[in-house]
Amino acid sequence: MSNLEEHLNKGKHLYEELNDIFRKYPNINELGLIVSTKEYEQNKEDVKSNSKSFVVVDTNLGVTYQSVTPLYHYCFKTLNQLMEQHSLKIIDDIFFRNLDPIIVQSVLNLTRTLLMINAENLTSLNLRKRFIQNGMLSHEMEIKFLNLVFTKHPKSGEAWCHRRWVLTDSPCWSALNLESEIAVCRRVAEIYPKNYYAWCHRMWCLNTQLSMANLLADLKRMDQWALRNVSDYCGFHHRFELLRQVYRLAAEGRCDWQSVIDLWSREFYMIDSLIKKYPGHETLWSHKRMCTTSWLVDIIGNDSSRNHLQQCQLVNAQLQLPTMEQQLFYCKSIHDDKESSYYTEQSTFAIRYSYWIIQRDIFIEHHTK
Repeated sequence: MSNLEEHLNKGKHLYEELNDIFRKYPNINELGLIVSTKEYEQNKEDVKSNSKSFVVVDTNLGVTYQSVTPLYHYCFKTLNQLMEQHSLKIIDDIFFRNLDPIIVQSVLNLTRTLLMINAENLTSLNLRKRFIQNGMLSHEMEIKFLNLVFTKHPKSGEAWCHRRWVLTDSPCWSALNLESEIAVCRRVAEIYPKNYYAWCHRMWCLNTQLSMANLLADLKRMDQWALRNVSDYCGFHHRFELLRQVYRLAAEGRCDWQSVIDLWSREFYMIDSLIKKYPGHETLWSHKRMCTTSWLVDIIGNDSSRNHLQQCQLVNAQLQLPTMEQQLFYCKSIHDDKESSYYTEQSTFAIRYSYWIIQRDIFIEHHTK
C-alpha cells in the first residue's frame, strides 16, 4: 500500500468515526483543536468517547492536530468524486431534488467536515445553499451548524456571508430572532476580540429591524462591554454606528431630537471618563475623535439638524458640546496629570487630539463662512 493510500485510508477511518460521534451526540456546539487525547483519559467520567483522535466533553468536540490533514484530504477527494459521478455542478434542480438520499447525506456529511476544518471552502458552502434551496436541508439546522463553525473559525468572512444568505432565504426572515443573533455575535466576539465580521453582522441584524427601541437596547448592552474591552476598536466603532443611526432616525422624524442630544452627551461623558480610568488606550481616543467629528460636521454643522434642535429649545451649552475650548481644557488636564499610569502614551494621545481639534475647528470655520 502506498503512502497516499495509507493516508486516505486513515482519513476515511477518521471520517467514519467523526460521523458516528455526531450521530451519538447531535447537540455538539463547540469545536476545538487539541494536541492529544491523553490528558483526557484520566477523567473517564467526563469524556464521552474512547477515540484516540476525538474527544467529546459535555457538548464540546476536540479534534487532534494529527487528524486534521488526512481527514480533510479524504473528504476533499471524496466530495470531488461524488460531484463528478453525479454531475452535481451541472444538473438542474429537478434532478437535484431526486438524488439518492444516501448521496445527499454523504454530501452533507462531507461538507460539514470540510467546513469544520476550513470554513472558507466555497464549494461546500454553495452545495449546502443548493440543498437549502431545494428543501433538503433546513435553515434552522444550517444556522445551528454555523454556530458550531464559528467557535473554531470566528473570523471566516465567507461563513458570515453564508449565514446572512441563510437568514434572508428563510421563510421566517421577517421574524428574525434579533436577540439570538446578537447573542451569537457577542459570543464570537469574546472568542476572538476585534472581530470585524461579527460586529458587522450585528449591525446588519439591527438594520434589518431598525427602531429606536432596538438601538437603545443595544447601546445598553454595550455599556458593560465597553468597560471590559477598552482596546477593541471594532466594538467601539459599533457604538459609533449606533449613535449615528439614532441621529438618522431623528432626521427622518422617527425619534425626538432630545434623544439625540441626551445620547451623544452621555457618550462624550462616558468616553472622557474611560480615557482617565483606563489610560494609554488609543482606541478610546480614536472613538472620541470619530464622535467629535460626527457631532461637529453631521449634527451641529448641518443646518437642518441645527434648526430642529433650536425648535426644541436646545440651544445652550450642551448644543455646542464638544466645543474646542472644552476639548483643549480636557486635553490639558490629561497632559498635566503626570502621576497617571502610562503617562507618556496618554500625553502623546492628548497632544495629538489637541492639534487635531484645532485643525478641525479651523476647517469648519473656513467652510461655514
